[in-house]
Amino acid sequence: MKKEKLEQIANAMSGLSYREFEEVASRIEASYHVTKKELTSEEISLVIENIH
Repeated sequence: MKKEKLEQIANAMSGLSYREFEEVASRIEASYHVTKKELTSEEISLVIENIH
């Protein structure tokens, strides 16, 4: 991303409240999140380990 584009985005977001910023960040994250239909056994183990 060019510096100019980054500055435009930062300027556009500068007036947002924290809640609005979090909502935008959540939507951006969701657009990059890969949805999987099945978890591997390793992924299941990691989830179980992180619960405790």
